[in-house]
Amino acid sequence: MHELPFSEQFFDVIIFADILEHLKDTSVLSNYRRYLKNDGYAIISIPNVANWKIRLSLLLGKFDYKEAGILSRHHLRFYTLKTAKKMITDAGFQITYITSTSGWNFCDCKLLTRNPSTLWKSLLACNFIFKAKKSNEVN
Repeated sequence: MHELPFSEQFFDVIIFADILEHLKDTSVLSNYRRYLKNDGYAIISIPNVANWKIRLSLLLGKFDYKEAGILSRHHLRFYTLKTAKKMITDAGFQITYITSTSGWNFCDCKLLTRNPSTLWKSLLACNFIFKAKKSNEVN
């Protein structure tokens, strides 16, 4: 869906919650950017294929698809922190905040009052969560 039944700059927030990795068309972010108010923002959640568990599996020669999770058989694309950032900025957004989840909800909420995946996102994050605003420069 490239066209929505809304006027341009209609939304304050657009949420892309674990959806972009399922899409064949990579232009979704840039296409939906126009529906975001100039002072609005997008929230984008993307699985981290460079998570330590996936890296360990690769080291052991395994890349087995699952029904859910980072290696869901429904994922058409895989992202690292670097490639996720590039996709977002190439779509005309400026990232204003990045956090992550570890995949272990009890740790994300409280482990020494800090989510451990935020210490080394590219390795420990299960998902990256970005807050991004419209950039004045569109690539």
